[in-house]
Amino acid sequence: MIMYRITTSCLFLFSTVVLIAGEPPWQIKPATQWTAVDAKQVLAASPWVKRAAVTLLFQPSEDQLRAGGKMGGGKGVGLESLEVTNLVGGSKSHSNSRVKKPGSLVLRWESASAVRQAELKLDDADVPEWVGDYYVVAIYGVPVEAGRLDEPGQAGDLKRLGFLKPEGMKDLKAAKVEIVPSGGGLATVVYLFPRTRPITGEEKRVEFAAQVGRIYVAQFFYPHEMQFQGKLDL
Repeated sequence: MIMYRITTSCLFLFSTVVLIAGEPPWQIKPATQWTAVDAKQVLAASPWVKRAAVTLLFQPSEDQLRAGGKMGGGKGVGLESLEVTNLVGGSKSHSNSRVKKPGSLVLRWESASAVRQAELKLDDADVPEWVGDYYVVAIYGVPVEAGRLDEPGQAGDLKRLGFLKPEGMKDLKAAKVEIVPSGGGLATVVYLFPRTRPITGEEKRVEFAAQVGRIYVAQFFYPHEMQFQGKLDL
């Protein structure tokens, strides 16, 4: 009987350890106890990080623009082996270049406390000025040429084409957009949305959608999963 009790206790303890080991760090540890591995997991495989499939929007010809009153279409096509001049409307500065097919791009909900803590743990970022004032979503690895990110005034165009769409609420339009070069012909595009209409967590999902040059991405985030230290973390 004693042996049975010991064996049962050991099995229970083992099961508990396995269960805890399988829980993500943001659910079971305060940020002060995170390891570098924990922080990397938050930034790569957590509810605040998504991979969004890329759609390349159709580039109309000049004749089509004239005939349609400059109203271009939105046909999705593959990105591989497309010349950049087709993506950006034939700008000479982009000639004789090709765009690598991203396939998908990483989206990260930057304003979440869990994400900020993970970045600070890895010395990946300073505390930005916008903390607390905006919902912030960043697109990582955008090809500069395909997104026309090196053109003057592009941030203003991006602002008009970036949205947060909480289910059952009016869309939130980007108030600011920041373009941060990351090297290798790539950049991070950061969208800042005002918190004037708070997302409460009652929404089943929130869609982020943006057009960057010819690139279009859209992806759902799920507030009920975006919990840190027992609270909605956006």
